[in-house]
Amino acid sequence: MMNSVLDYLDSFAIPESEWEKELEWIDIFDNEKFLAKASITLISADTSSFKTFFTTEFSMPLLKNGVFKKVYDIDFDGDTRVYKERNQNDILKPLRDNKQWIYIRENEIIAKNTSIDVILDDISRKNENLNGVLFIIDVLSNFTNPNDVKEVNRFFGILRRLTNLNATIIVLHHNKKERTQDGLGQYSGVSYLTGKADVAYQLSANDNKEIPVLTFKIIKSKYNYLNGKKHIIFSLDTTKRAGERLSIDTTKSYEEIQNSQSPKRKEIVEKIREVLSTVDQIYQGQLLEKIGTNKNDKTAINVIDTCAKYSEPLWHIKTIAKGNITSKLISLKVFENDV
Repeated sequence: MMNSVLDYLDSFAIPESEWEKELEWIDIFDNEKFLAKASITLISADTSSFKTFFTTEFSMPLLKNGVFKKVYDIDFDGDTRVYKERNQNDILKPLRDNKQWIYIRENEIIAKNTSIDVILDDISRKNENLNGVLFIIDVLSNFTNPNDVKEVNRFFGILRRLTNLNATIIVLHHNKKERTQDGLGQYSGVSYLTGKADVAYQLSANDNKEIPVLTFKIIKSKYNYLNGKKHIIFSLDTTKRAGERLSIDTTKSYEEIQNSQSPKRKEIVEKIREVLSTVDQIYQGQLLEKIGTNKNDKTAINVIDTCAKYSEPLWHIKTIAKGNITSKLISLKVFENDV
């Protein structure tokens, strides 16, 4: 029997075993830090951006190599025929036969007069160790309302209990239908949503349908991730055998990334480099004027800043502060005091 209100509150304390857990990244693709075990990873992308294709190709070798023992692919947005079309069926069949790959659609859930929320909630309360189990939630809007804080909190509360039991979870999410001014996909949902995930990515794909380049831009992370880089890039070679199609590329420059994503950003880069080829250095405001945009153009300013910060910068920036006024000098050459 509890003696006081504080005893009652003490009963909610996190078990001591929780404090002994260590962060474990999936050891794949030269140990690149993309997915952490016992975590929630959110991947947001436009429709037809290969996100389902990617997660299948990413998961199959992890099963084959014993990193995971079971995948629950809970897909309320897809069609089993695409797996045959993508020549993945031959690889997935033995995994399905061995009950390592469990594909779940909404129809079967409804037929049994239940809901996925009830099922996942029930699993999360059984206190069974789910180490080695990967859940793929495809796509989020079919499971909860991404724009409703209470609904997001309720659903992610269930997912968090699953990760507390050592399950690993990938949540796929659709961008807004409207694109940004420079043609990029826009994240959809309340800002609170990314806060519920451990790692959140914005996925974009170039136009090469045979060997698309998939760029994952980091929206947020609770961990020290990706060796400090802001992007991780995969190539998905659909001409290869299923389960062997993914490769990672950490060598691409910022310019190559942007050229594969946005015609407007590519055009800005080209205009800036043309101006810089005629002057030793120029203030940012003057540069923006010369490329035909205004000094508050967020896309152009972002291009200027990011290209200078990349590991192999396209140009260099020197910040000059005079009182409360700060100016930025841009140059193709490294400034003397920066060498």
